[in-house]
Amino acid sequence: MIDRDGQFTWDEDNVFDGIRQDVSESVRKYRIVRNCHFANRGALTKDRGVKPLHASRIGSTGKNTTGILDCHFNNGTQILVAVNEGASNADAYTFDTTTRAWTAQSVSIANAVRPMMVMFADQLHIADGTTLRRMNASKSWSTPGDSTYSNPCKFGTVYANRLILSGNANYPQSFFPSDVRDSGTWDASLAVDVTEAQGERITALGTLGTFLIVGGETFTRAYYLGTASPRDWDGDVLSSRVGPVHHSSYVEVPAAGGNASSNFGFFWSREGPMMLAQIGSGLPVMKSLADPLRRAIRGITFEGLDGLAVESYDDVTAAYVPEYDEIRFSLIKKDNYSATARADTVYCLSLASAIAYADRPWENAPIWRIRDNGNQTLPCSTLATARLHPDTHLPSVDGTVRGLSAQDGFVYEMDAIDQYVDNIEGTDYSIPFLVRKDNYDGHEDGVRSHTKSLRTGWFRTTMVGEYTLFTRAIVDGGRSESVGSISLDAGLNTWGDGSVWGDGDDWNNSEFVNSRSGLGILGKKFDLELYDNGNIQGDFQLNSWSLLGYVEDRR
Repeated sequence: MIDRDGQFTWDEDNVFDGIRQDVSESVRKYRIVRNCHFANRGALTKDRGVKPLHASRIGSTGKNTTGILDCHFNNGTQILVAVNEGASNADAYTFDTTTRAWTAQSVSIANAVRPMMVMFADQLHIADGTTLRRMNASKSWSTPGDSTYSNPCKFGTVYANRLILSGNANYPQSFFPSDVRDSGTWDASLAVDVTEAQGERITALGTLGTFLIVGGETFTRAYYLGTASPRDWDGDVLSSRVGPVHHSSYVEVPAAGGNASSNFGFFWSREGPMMLAQIGSGLPVMKSLADPLRRAIRGITFEGLDGLAVESYDDVTAAYVPEYDEIRFSLIKKDNYSATARADTVYCLSLASAIAYADRPWENAPIWRIRDNGNQTLPCSTLATARLHPDTHLPSVDGTVRGLSAQDGFVYEMDAIDQYVDNIEGTDYSIPFLVRKDNYDGHEDGVRSHTKSLRTGWFRTTMVGEYTLFTRAIVDGGRSESVGSISLDAGLNTWGDGSVWGDGDDWNNSEFVNSRSGLGILGKKFDLELYDNGNIQGDFQLNSWSLLGYVEDRR
């Protein structure tokens, strides 16, 4: 808005939005959203940190944790199970909530393979391409299955009360159904061959509502068991171009958006993140969610968003975190890729935005943010969820579903309550907050081509503690810039010069802080960065801001 004297005010009252590196340069947009989330809707809240569930490393030093499952049995028993690599073979470990220690189960699991871990017929099942293993509530292990067909499979899912397995190197285009509620009975004649033009192997199995999802790198199909007969399979092609790169990259969110008949599936493909939407009983529809991240997906670092290592896409893991209503993918930055690289970045997708995008793509866009740590590699090579007690932070049937990550023998609670740093293997690392919003140019007021002086930024935050938020105004794509700082004090509403302004409002027992940062810079287009260099280590929320200045040739 511009008054008669040429003074303008650009308001940002609703900051709920994600990374946009795909839209026109004339559109005001976030270029980067790092280590802050949108759980409060309409505000940016800094991420909480990761916190290990235990003090001592699982198994051998430096070996990776390749799988986690929160197992719930019919008798009420909850057992958190992790698979950790060893000197020659991996092993399954169970977590003791009293001692906070892990106990090896002495079951041989292949190294360098991300195992399938799934509950079926009230037992944990683990597949790794060599032998199928299962564990009951008493932690007794057995080896079911068939040595020719089921046991050499690498991954699977549960569909129509059957364990469905695939990834057998001798039958790469086939999936194998077990008997009903029985992983010990397999009939090779029930195998289903998925024939595609390229003859490509199956890479993933999953479920979506009433469908079995079968994917390869260049195809995705939906199967339906039409009758009680295990021989009556119907299949439809959802895509003959893309599919899941890995079985761990697929995650289903049933009854999404509060609608029992709406189911959504998400996976990472060679072309980036994809969504399967099933509304009602119809055939699922596939949509790409990649446009806001296109440059990063192609391995290109651009304007604060790191290029991703396309070489690592076949080891992406995914999880749905209800607390944040997010789908999360673990990925490796291009510059950090090596033969032994671990995931160091989590790409987070707002489920609500994906649902809106599926319904009205011409009006909505997927909302993405990233979670990483600029001071240390974020331990996120494996993502999962578990029920954790809010006070003890330990697995509990009375707990709520929380996000987990794991790497190199440690399992971490993500977004841990009252955790304001990343505690990684016993050492605290600050979490750097950064957002950048581009294209403040006055095009909505018809002054895009005019020279403007950007004088001041007003920022409304909610803060507990005394910390500093930094501002950087970038002029005309980098021609010049102006850097400022804002003192955040929950006890006072202050301007940048320290003078008291107003009496303050109350929000969740914390005060709104209204602060000013002098900018004092001249140009036609301005981009605004807000960052903390990791110094904010308390509850922090950025609610809105306004930029003030003058159109110079209208004064």
